Amino acid sequence: MGTIYSQGNANLPGYNPNEEHALMISGTAYALRDDLNITNVVGYSSDPYVLVEYKEADGRPSMAVYKVLREKPASGALV
Repeated sequence: MGTIYSQGNANLPGYNPNEEHALMISGTAYALRDDLNITNVVGYSSDPYVLVEYKEADGRPSMAVYKVLREKPASGALV
């Protein structure tokens, strides 16, 4: 099982603003929103991904990357 990776200090290595506001429930990551990402050149923050950090079976740290996709893009929401 892992945890949501969050490093909100832009001055430290591994910075990730985690605008998706993800939540772990029973070992599954859920992105609660993705509308806070700034994806244009001016003020760029990050693309909508959720990062989950965990330990491999051999004890080494690892990370899984999940692209955030909306459930109903046909309803007019941007993907």
